[in-house]
Amino acid sequence: MKTLNFFLAVAAVTLVACGSPTGSGGGDDPLNPFAAYHNGTLQAPVSLTLNTPFAGKVGSSEQTPDNPNASHGYESYYKIAGVSADVLAIKITGSDPAHTGTAENDYYYTSLFGPGGLDGEWVGSGGTTDTIWPLFSVSGSNATYGLIVDNYLDANTTYSLTVLADPVVNEGTTTDPIPLTLGEAHSATTSMTGESGSYSYYQFELASPSTVDITYENGQLDATIFAGTETWTGDIQDFEDSHSTNHLQTTLPAGTYSLRMSLFNGVPAMTKYSLKVEVLIL
Repeated sequence: MKTLNFFLAVAAVTLVACGSPTGSGGGDDPLNPFAAYHNGTLQAPVSLTLNTPFAGKVGSSEQTPDNPNASHGYESYYKIAGVSADVLAIKITGSDPAHTGTAENDYYYTSLFGPGGLDGEWVGSGGTTDTIWPLFSVSGSNATYGLIVDNYLDANTTYSLTVLADPVVNEGTTTDPIPLTLGEAHSATTSMTGESGSYSYYQFELASPSTVDITYENGQLDATIFAGTETWTGDIQDFEDSHSTNHLQTTLPAGTYSLRMSLFNGVPAMTKYSLKVEVLIL
């Protein structure tokens, strides 16, 4: 009996040291005391379906009694199979109220690996908030990619995670800008997909000389106004520092105007925001 008890004790210690053979699988591993704060493991990442939201979670970035192993951010591990796309966007929204994405270091840090999942080459990394989603160039047919979500907030958080394949990241073109109705908000997207930058293009009309106010809910953008919609040269006003204001005002004569929006920081990412051009009565 003593021999049997000794064997059981050794087996229990070995299981705790090595962990479950299938990993946490989303936080259900009773042998992993931190499974409640994250998804998956490096050896057994949680499977995601492209373009489908997943209810995810990740632990605090700071060491706490409940999370003593945290360093610069506790990590959650995922894999995405069946990828046949040129670009993947990592979208994280609906996070806990404490995770606003507005303060310094208040964001998730996402890293993509593949093909070959988490054992593949590092593709890239980027900060992710409710409105800024990093873009990654990928290759391969029916390939598998791995994703790590790192938390920079001093709180255990939950979120909705979606991996988008070849998302529509910019709106309009120079020859076919998106028409804006004065005074009405437009749900807009703009991206920066490379060093040369990418833009979204819009158009609005003024029946008489007016002072217009351009507003948007995201401080990561620059705006440029052009006369007309054909040449897109000779800008009327280049709001180089518009990302620090979230709204812009200028006085214009009657006519048709074009508005070009771009991400100012040059980071390969896409951003979602509400865009509105409103005539002010002064």
